Amino acid sequence: MTSPHLGAVVGCLALLWGLAACHEHGHRDDDERGSDHGHGHERHGHEDSPGRCHGEADKEPPQLAFTRWTPHHELFVEIDAPRPGKKIGYFAHITRLQGFEPVTEGRLLVSWLQGGKVVSEVTAPKVARAGLFAPKSAAPPAGEYQLRMRYMGKKVSKFDCGRVTVSAKLPAEEPARASLSFLKEQQWKIPFATAWAGEREVAREIELPAAVEPAGTDQLTIASPTSGRFFHNTKLALAEGTHLKRGDRVGNIAPTVAGDDFNRLRQAVDEARLAKKQAQRERDRVAPLVKEGLLPAKRLVEADNAVERHSASLSAARRRLGRVVAPGGRGGLAIKSNLDGVVTEIFVANGEPVEPGAPLLRVGGEHSRWVRARFVARPEAELEDALPVAVRVPSGERIDVRQRARMLSAHPIVDPRSQLATWIAEVKMGRAGQPASHSLRTGTHVVLLVRVGEPQKRLVVPRSAVVDINTRPYVFVQTGGEEFEKRRVVLGHSDGDYTQVLKGVRKGERVVTRGGYDIHLASIMGQVESHRH
Repeated sequence: MTSPHLGAVVGCLALLWGLAACHEHGHRDDDERGSDHGHGHERHGHEDSPGRCHGEADKEPPQLAFTRWTPHHELFVEIDAPRPGKKIGYFAHITRLQGFEPVTEGRLLVSWLQGGKVVSEVTAPKVARAGLFAPKSAAPPAGEYQLRMRYMGKKVSKFDCGRVTVSAKLPAEEPARASLSFLKEQQWKIPFATAWAGEREVAREIELPAAVEPAGTDQLTIASPTSGRFFHNTKLALAEGTHLKRGDRVGNIAPTVAGDDFNRLRQAVDEARLAKKQAQRERDRVAPLVKEGLLPAKRLVEADNAVERHSASLSAARRRLGRVVAPGGRGGLAIKSNLDGVVTEIFVANGEPVEPGAPLLRVGGEHSRWVRARFVARPEAELEDALPVAVRVPSGERIDVRQRARMLSAHPIVDPRSQLATWIAEVKMGRAGQPASHSLRTGTHVVLLVRVGEPQKRLVVPRSAVVDINTRPYVFVQTGGEEFEKRRVVLGHSDGDYTQVLKGVRKGERVVTRGGYDIHLASIMGQVESHRH
């Protein structure tokens, strides 16, 4: 049971909240008139009316508001209900749909037409501030008019604002609709966008868990050309995932030469070097003695022959050693990669002995990938005429592969014992490893999206328009320039960038594709009721 003291506290809090809301949303006092009205729009209407809180009688004349779109721009305009000869203030917000930014240049022409002829016109030669044109003019005589606006900037847009009645009698105010208010100044400051809900041909998509691996037709196994020991290239830091270019040295083979190992060959080089030095010293000793006639000339010839013989032995020993490599050293038989790619498997550890033809490592190329899906088997009829359309990577990025992928078999291969199915889609990476080779790395766990069935025309919205709130799907529908409705929707199939809507949105409604969650946050922070400018 609620305590009386608690009830009093709640009552005080409600009163304070109401006063704060009045201060936040009500009109500003007389000293602030003409400045921003709650969110930057200039005040208009009766200038001598005192400030009021929402809920009090509003003595200002009713306003008219229009929202129109062209392929390039959105117009949201508010005007006072026009009375003959009275001054009208126009507050026209123009948004460039590409990037959803306020326009900062150009001019706006406002025309009142009757019987196809212009009765009154006013031009705003420049923006009052980013996104806003604020011309003023006297209303035309009483009657019914066609109101048109024309924005002339880098791209020209014409807006038909419909039929407007000019009358001395003020129209009755329309009852306020339960909508969410999200102002233009808020929309322009965040990533925001809208699009039409319309019909498209869509098919059903199924999601299959998968992993990325090198294509079987785009792999190279590097083998040993002879027996010996395989030493990795220490500068390359050889490991799975290492990127290789064609011609990169992955290591060396220290071959077994006539049963000799590296140490014996190195000893033979040292012995040959010492023998050559001894022969050279002997020749250097004999040469002056022969010149002085103390020794016969043939001794010098014999000494020269000995030097040449030991030099030849040293060269041969060095050549034999040159075909063998020490751990971490150079020489021996260089093993190089014959294609650009990534090391996917290493079969021989550094320094291990190998036999002729033994596989050393495997390199996966960059031209294509296999996306291998494994899932519980489904009836073949459900997968008839399946086409791989996209791959979703762990970051959530959706990579479109419709033009570059194919299933390697018409149906998945099913293990009869485990009833697990395996289905492989080959994705061509194209030039420079596209598309998104950095995302389709070998070993990455992804989701393969497969389209099945014949496409049929259905009502769809962009996938990005669907916002999950408390695990339930919602779409925010734009009912006016700054007014939105939060709709619970029932979704059908998804296909590419679009998803089918079975309930909650009608064809031709404008939906928020970026910024929907920001509108939701604004609504739960108290900015629920829309208000006039």
